[in-house]
Amino acid sequence: MQQWSEPIPLVAFPPGGLYRDQMIEQVEAAGLRWYLAFTGNSLVSVLRAVEVGLGVSILPVATTAPYAVQTCRQFEPVPPMVLSAYAWEQDTATNELLSVLTEIMSPERAASSHAGSPAAEA
Repeated sequence: MQQWSEPIPLVAFPPGGLYRDQMIEQVEAAGLRWYLAFTGNSLVSVLRAVEVGLGVSILPVATTAPYAVQTCRQFEPVPPMVLSAYAWEQDTATNELLSVLTEIMSPERAASSHAGSPAAEA
């Protein structure tokens, strides 16, 4: 497993994106310098960038299984994030979608895969 030296290369979503601020805060709290090595607009692009070794990122554990990434033990695991889903429509398709999302994102399922969302590295 690679130990990242300063400055830490970060792979992130655009400003306001998933885990971006939390990742930067964690690196700065550790007293480390960092730079954005890659910014991707999709989960797949961020995962691929981590997979090829462009840098480290914080990602939901459930999304990393198909990719060649590892948990970066250089940083502490991040607590799970809260997800809210709002549905304006009450039709069958919307209700089915919410049911599937609820199942996928259930705390029981998350606990059975891994705890928290670690930093991922190639």
